[in-house]
Amino acid sequence: MADSKEKVKKYGWAKEERDIIMAEMRRHLGENKPEVGTFFYDIEKKKLILTDTISTELARDLGNGIKTTEKLHEEVWLENDMEGNYMNIPRGRVFYDSKNNEYEIMVGDLLNKVSNIKELVVKRFHLENQKVVILTNISNEKINKEKIDPNFRKEIESIIKEHQSEFDRLK
Repeated sequence: MADSKEKVKKYGWAKEERDIIMAEMRRHLGENKPEVGTFFYDIEKKKLILTDTISTELARDLGNGIKTTEKLHEEVWLENDMEGNYMNIPRGRVFYDSKNNEYEIMVGDLLNKVSNIKELVVKRFHLENQKVVILTNISNEKINKEKIDPNFRKEIESIIKEHQSEFDRLK
């Protein structure tokens, strides 16, 4: 199906084969099920430019009933051959809190820059019929540190540190 060894090397299979597999998975799982994951936002274009999602049902529990994708923003950025430093692009993450049966959208300072960020994320992650809260900070108590992947914990702590002054100002 694919004539490029590079494509097979990069994806594990040819892009055409991957697209067929992904279409079949979407058909089987249903495309409008609530999802969790990461997103990037383009301030100039006023839209989400890159998302990496997984059905909430398939997401791994990171501890204390918190679910999201295990991928870091950096991984998503590099896997999609995006240009520039991902740290300079506004980004966020959607969590599912199974204890409170709610989706949490971690947006940091995007809330101050983008008035409709909640609506954009709710639509893209199929959360229209779900209880959704916006977070500008995530407490360490929310995530059981023994169970969480160290790289994911490092990314969350980096986000907190990066936006700490804004979090303090909101208190």
